[in-house]
Amino acid sequence: MKKITNSKKDTKLSNFILLVKLWKHISNRRKKQLFFLAILIIITSFAEVISISAILPFIAVLTDIKEILKNNFLQNLFINILNFDFAQIKIFITIFFIFITVIGASIRLLNIWVNGRISSLIGSDLSYKIFKNILYQTYEEHKLQNSSKVIVSTTNHIGLTVYFISQALQFVASLIIVLSIVLTLIYIDFKVAVTLFISFGISYFLLALTTRKKLERNGSFVALASEKQVKVLQESLGSIRNVLLEGAQPLYLKLYKNIDIPMRRYIADNQFYGVFPRFSLEALGIIIISLTALPLALRNSDTNLLIAKLGTIAVGAQRLLPSMQMTYGAWATMKAYKSNVVKSLEILNKQSNLKEISKKSKILKFKEKIKISNIYFSYPNQIKSTIKNVSLDIKKGESVGIIGTTGSGKSTFLDILMGLLEPSKGSIFIDGLDIHDPYFPERISAWRSLISHVPQDNYLLDATITENIAFAVPKEQINFKKVYTAAKNAQILQFIESQENGFDTVVGERGVKLSGGERQRIAIARALYKNSEILILDESTSSLDKVTERSFIKTLEFLKGKLTVIAVAHKVSTLREFDRIVRISKGVIEKQGTPKEMLDL
Repeated sequence: MKKITNSKKDTKLSNFILLVKLWKHISNRRKKQLFFLAILIIITSFAEVISISAILPFIAVLTDIKEILKNNFLQNLFINILNFDFAQIKIFITIFFIFITVIGASIRLLNIWVNGRISSLIGSDLSYKIFKNILYQTYEEHKLQNSSKVIVSTTNHIGLTVYFISQALQFVASLIIVLSIVLTLIYIDFKVAVTLFISFGISYFLLALTTRKKLERNGSFVALASEKQVKVLQESLGSIRNVLLEGAQPLYLKLYKNIDIPMRRYIADNQFYGVFPRFSLEALGIIIISLTALPLALRNSDTNLLIAKLGTIAVGAQRLLPSMQMTYGAWATMKAYKSNVVKSLEILNKQSNLKEISKKSKILKFKEKIKISNIYFSYPNQIKSTIKNVSLDIKKGESVGIIGTTGSGKSTFLDILMGLLEPSKGSIFIDGLDIHDPYFPERISAWRSLISHVPQDNYLLDATITENIAFAVPKEQINFKKVYTAAKNAQILQFIESQENGFDTVVGERGVKLSGGERQRIAIARALYKNSEILILDESTSSLDKVTERSFIKTLEFLKGKLTVIAVAHKVSTLREFDRIVRISKGVIEKQGTPKEMLDL
């Protein structure tokens, strides 16, 4: 198996820089919510300080109530105003301490809940934006990009990016709480607090220094391995018939296992690096408290005060260690998932030239003809042009067939005609209007809306026949009368009515429950449902049997003059009812004429 290497971009970007880059993609509404979270974090830190500070008087009251009554304010409150005896004071202090503890815990839980909720909302926003950026890329970019990378980016990478954001918020919150606890312990006993903080701080710093590169390396491996794993799944399931015929299951299982085992191991290693310090340092914390207890005992003759101080420090240390662990764990997680964030940012930062169709934009009218003028096209990194100096006029209502051998440029020509690919040179005019005019970017979308396309390898949804014919139309808005008419004209109505569930028959993923001809006719019905002015057929009759093909040709005769039909085929005989046939060879128009003239060649 090919070794998966680290991406240099991942190691060069710090967590802070990645967060700054992500900040640019967060909406103003989410930024306001983050500001609210920041306030809540500060409140949480204050609650932590109060809950720890309350331990000392609580223990003092239980061990020696006279000590706390030395305070004039408390003596006046409990004895003179409330008229409490010693037992009532102890009960009151206990209830107050419990109340403070519950409030502090509730605020902290609220902080965690809000953190998770805001992170999920940000994740949803970023996921939507990534999916939108992908969908609005040009057709040329879609052809060049790897689908497995797209799938992983919109699922795995964005999920871990959200977790990265959540851990960043957790890091800030935990760090503030750590500082609050340390300051509280410093107020109680400076030397003990500083000893605890320095001991824990140095330990975590050394751990971070040791594990940083391992976390980044493992995270980068996991991100790349995820893409390779999805690729294996796509390739094996996408060609399942060949896999079954060739008995290739062991090959794909081996490929999958060779990726999955090391990937899971690296995930487990990163999880271990994130949590193991807590258990190691708990023992260290107990040792430090034990070693500081003796000096405190030697300095203080008051045993009750000593117990209160030690109890407070012990609880403070018990709160400090998990907070420092959460700070370190959040940092470790962010390091581990840097690669995923980088890959998400690559798509988030993509700029698309495609524009959404505005309802207010003018609808493009096709009244006279399509004029293709001296167009050239070559794919990126390709020296020779796929299409060379092609010029062609197509009148409204005309039926034009395109023929040529495999690799002659027929499909590329159709993609250019449909506005999916932009010519390197030359122009396409609709009634004198250039569809690629940069001053009217909405024109290309309006042009595409006039076209229905039936590809050779059509994609059917895992849904009902009705939903497949009325493609991209919300279920509640489907016009069943139009669906029925489209199915009838596509010569598929008889088959549909023979099914037990009729139009509600589910076709399966990619139409797996249908024959090739049935899938093709549903795709044709889909094009007819759209009721477009231009119908483009790319080898769409190749899967039809002779009888169905003849029926479909009759349908085209019926549509003749009502629609402008442009069809690609290998055989001239398939296009014998068309007005004109154009032969393309090596990217140029070699010959054109009537079907009879082309058949005589």
